[in-house]
Amino acid sequence: MVEQVSLPDTPLTPLNKGEFKEAGDKFKSAISIFEELKQPFEIAKAYYYYAQSIKTVGTGLVPVQFDDTANEYLQKAKEIFEKVGAKAWLAKIRKM
Repeated sequence: MVEQVSLPDTPLTPLNKGEFKEAGDKFKSAISIFEELKQPFEIAKAYYYYAQSIKTVGTGLVPVQFDDTANEYLQKAKEIFEKVGAKAWLAKIRKM
């Protein structure tokens, strides 16, 4: 069973457009690395935090289609968390 960690649910600081793109590139890179390392729990956390960053970024900064992307990443995170039995992380997704 995967160790469950409780992290504070503090909102992220809004990003400017350049920072948002850079952050997205880094999340995608992290996801690729965790996939290569076959670390599903870390992949799910990266999907979760990427989705959270999309959802919490300032209004008008992110095109509407990114909300669909955030929901897609949350769904991927949810599926992995279910497979590894990460109940605390599933609860975080339900709260989002």
